[in-house]
Amino acid sequence: MPRGRTQAYDIKRERVGSYGVERRSRETDEMTSLNWFAHTEGMQELSGEPLILLATDNQLADLSQFCTQDLDFSHLSVDPTFNFGDFSVTPTSYRNVLLKSVKTGKCPVFIGPIFIHHTKYKETYLQCFDKLKSLVPALQDLVAFGTDGEQSLSEALSTCFTKALHFRCFRHFEGNVRSKLSQLNVTDFRQYLSEIFGKQEGRTYQPGLLDAATSDDFDAILLSLKQPWPERESRKDGQSKFHDWMKKRAPIMKNCMIANVRTKAGLGFLPDKYYTNDSENTNGRLRHKTHGKELGETAFAKAVKELIEDDQEAEVILALFGASERYELREQFKRFQLSAEEWWAKNERQRKDYVQRIYDLSIEDFCAGNSHQASHYSTKTPLLASVQLSLPHDCVAGSLDLHIAEFMWKKASRIISQPNSICPAPSKDGKIQTFSVISEKGNGIPN
Repeated sequence: MPRGRTQAYDIKRERVGSYGVERRSRETDEMTSLNWFAHTEGMQELSGEPLILLATDNQLADLSQFCTQDLDFSHLSVDPTFNFGDFSVTPTSYRNVLLKSVKTGKCPVFIGPIFIHHTKYKETYLQCFDKLKSLVPALQDLVAFGTDGEQSLSEALSTCFTKALHFRCFRHFEGNVRSKLSQLNVTDFRQYLSEIFGKQEGRTYQPGLLDAATSDDFDAILLSLKQPWPERESRKDGQSKFHDWMKKRAPIMKNCMIANVRTKAGLGFLPDKYYTNDSENTNGRLRHKTHGKELGETAFAKAVKELIEDDQEAEVILALFGASERYELREQFKRFQLSAEEWWAKNERQRKDYVQRIYDLSIEDFCAGNSHQASHYSTKTPLLASVQLSLPHDCVAGSLDLHIAEFMWKKASRIISQPNSICPAPSKDGKIQTFSVISEKGNGIPN
């Protein structure tokens, strides 16, 4: 076990020079070497075509912990990349919801399982994600995944994870919109973009088409745009090619982008827009680790393994006893943190066992503070043994969307599970009870 951040990063530094492997012919013994490596280093060969899954046991445990239980979860971000060698790479990314970044206060982006493949057909991706689901059966309950909109990838993920919501990246979709408008010789995109994506004017936000609360609202707003768009395209027949283009893509927008979909998948209310920033973060870390060189499959796999073990999993261990300079446990999970004295008082087997038990917990165990589980970890004040609200979310009547109500109930469950999260607050009128409620934003300012 590393005794500090610097030691963790220096463990295998001397290997860096061995990564460079120039592109070689398929007639070499690269795949023979890779097949051996697959069995000894945690990789899985998926079929006769060289489809390879790179994953540690801890990454697989994280997906089960953080991506499948909607009490507190991360979506799975998936984005193919290239330029790592004579093969394609599709990394996955997720947020470790146990931790927060010391710098940003947000849950950090973690690199998930990575696929090496040579084609980008739907069938290829299906094999990849079917294999991943066989290794992590809990992923049948994956809450949400996000993509840049690549059709074959999106279709494979939707086929494999039928219960999951699908996010579509706003940046990539805006690029598609701009490209289509350019084809139609539209020179000023600004009004179109505001009408579709919304516009921030000072402190006021003007909602757009994708801020529709329901599918019916979306249809009504899109219909209302049928009149102004032909006029801007200078169409005498009153028809808008751009409107027709948008109408064909309406199912994608309604299923993957509008406001109630994003709220249901945990992006807040009013919901944030979804971008593939997490995947871009992962791709940047992979490029940095490989020094921008093209590698053979085996060398790439070794580099990835070291990145995960030395840079990612080592930081988790350090955070468990307050020694990480990057991450710390979120406030609601602090009871799982040991002091440095407690950590080093354990022998190596006990430390490994403690780390493994953390990976074995579910997010419900973390959030609900199961007293039996908590007793194994810390003598700090436990959370409530169970989290129950007095009314179910579907008791709400009126105009409030049930998806939004469900989001609000889940957030309330997380908050009341934390000790000292709700306290009486001063009130001018003694007849009305007021309370101060802890903020989940991590800025220390209560609501």
